[in-house]
Amino acid sequence: GYDDTLFFGVDNKCNVLVVKISTERLKHHLNPEVWVHAYIDGEVYQLPMHPDSGLPSTGPASNVPPSMGKSYSQVAGLKFEMCEPMRKWRICFNGFLRWAACSEPFYVDDYHSNSLISEAAAQEPWSSGDWVNLLKSNENGYDQWGTLYGEWKVSELGGAQEVLYLRGVRRRRWRSSVNSEGYDCLRHKAEFLGVSENASKKNFTTSISFLEVGNAVMYTGRPWRYKTYLTLIDFTINSEEGYGISEFVYRYDGACPISNQESKHMFQNITKLSVHLGEALTKQEKEQLEESKPLVLHFDNPLCQNSKIVGGKGSSLSVMTALAGAPFRVPNGFCVTTFGFRIQIESCEALGHAINEVQHASLKGVGDNELQAVCERAVDVISSTPLCTIVAEAISEGLEKLKKCESFHYGFAVRSSAPGEDSQELSAAGQNATILGCKGHEQVLVAVRKCWASLFAFPSVNYRRQHGMITSGSDIAVVVQRMVPADLAGVMFTQHPFTGNPGNVVITANYGLGESVVAAIAEPDTVILSRSWEDTLSLSESKIGEKFLKVIVNENDGGIKEERVDEQLLQTLCLSSDQALSLGQIGLLLESVFGTPRDIEWAIDTIFILQARPITAMDNWTDFELLHEFDTPIDTDSDVTTVANTG
Repeated sequence: GYDDTLFFGVDNKCNVLVVKISTERLKHHLNPEVWVHAYIDGEVYQLPMHPDSGLPSTGPASNVPPSMGKSYSQVAGLKFEMCEPMRKWRICFNGFLRWAACSEPFYVDDYHSNSLISEAAAQEPWSSGDWVNLLKSNENGYDQWGTLYGEWKVSELGGAQEVLYLRGVRRRRWRSSVNSEGYDCLRHKAEFLGVSENASKKNFTTSISFLEVGNAVMYTGRPWRYKTYLTLIDFTINSEEGYGISEFVYRYDGACPISNQESKHMFQNITKLSVHLGEALTKQEKEQLEESKPLVLHFDNPLCQNSKIVGGKGSSLSVMTALAGAPFRVPNGFCVTTFGFRIQIESCEALGHAINEVQHASLKGVGDNELQAVCERAVDVISSTPLCTIVAEAISEGLEKLKKCESFHYGFAVRSSAPGEDSQELSAAGQNATILGCKGHEQVLVAVRKCWASLFAFPSVNYRRQHGMITSGSDIAVVVQRMVPADLAGVMFTQHPFTGNPGNVVITANYGLGESVVAAIAEPDTVILSRSWEDTLSLSESKIGEKFLKVIVNENDGGIKEERVDEQLLQTLCLSSDQALSLGQIGLLLESVFGTPRDIEWAIDTIFILQARPITAMDNWTDFELLHEFDTPIDTDSDVTTVANTG
């Protein structure tokens, strides 16, 4: 089918904003389309891919149309998030705008004119009887009047920030089949959206003139099938002036230089396999899981790409492992699945009782002190209970399989990987356990128990409560991964983690393991790369941190230890320019693969990628939003609001 949501807004200064996300389902794939067109203070802002409005199709993971949930998936940096059904939405694009309804929706079926449609069809030079199908088009939808208000900031212009207050329409359209006869025979259509200060009469005369500024042409489809002209207009209604935009859509039969699978990314030798990136499973895979209930899945197993059974961290590692020809390595490893955790709980009545106590206390709403005491008892029971035989044997077999492939001089990293963490909505970073430098089977088995137990530690339980996540029925998987020699390591953000600027790639680095950076043990070096819209990178700035300490593997007893950095290394960047640029290119690749900005942990002996999660801080509410959260939408500039007694 086809699903389309568009927001349009304009003010009396002719500032105009048009944003749209639409999806077209073709079998198990979705073909997304995105518009961002703004004419603000005499300047036009568009997406770098303009005039092409389509994006390469997504795989079977995205088998639910975006508008069916609370928020649209982020598409080319644009995101729509519903705050209140039919009343209030957030629009995010390197900044935030709020749309608030000023009317009830006007449904297409109730307000279209059959006589006007018939008259338009009669004037077309039809060469066949297809015009009949146009009258049977099964398009559904509605228009709703409202306001767009929020902050507009363009960093390239010195960071000046402007508050926009636009009036316009939220338009929603959908059809059950994009190949419906009415849709296919469409030759062209026109739509006018405008705002006037005072036009309340039912009978009116109007005149429209087209402006020469702020216009755009969009091409839609793969290959291009439609050509849309967006043209700014000014008009009068009974002598009242207003501004708006016209939308003319035409069938397009010309050349399309972009194929459905073409990517502008520099890594053309990457083989992008069909990845799940979430909860979608084919029918065959579901049957296989129900029958086998695997306790361990290695990264190279396609089933390991599913976050429902291996968590967000394990899923992303499996996806990166599947990228053939990538200019980095993912250390080998496997995931102890959620099936293994459930079997362990079922094997011991005390475990189930301890978890039920945590769930009961959490739902009952007891005080923090009481909840913390209950959580501590659960952690003690889970971490001290030996693994049941079937799970312990599965983990041992997984370790033996890894050891046949390569040496494990530096031991293993054991990390928790709960379903729901490292997702687009929530990171849960640092809430569950990570144990580094595990030597031998016994230390790995103990670390797995600690990871399981950390799911019921007070910080983790309280975090889930605060973010509206369930504590009852919680599952957890565990990642067991080979540790690699690291001369230096750190974290990379493919957008600036504080400003959200997509033109910056921020890299932090220190000698030794990345734990010193992640746990803020020492102030790391910082390198900022400048990113063009064509994804070319250049060094922008760098800062040497006070990196007195580094973290290394304790080769004798296992685990990790801190060590002072040599004096001669303190006054120089630990990361070379070439290394920084190479990491930045890898960051852009992973952003392209996963479809959203990434928070990436890396290490260098050769380049290893240890983790790649979404950057979740970008969607935090701004001070402006919090201050204006309960504002009533004002639909004219001359409205006066008062709480005084006017009687």
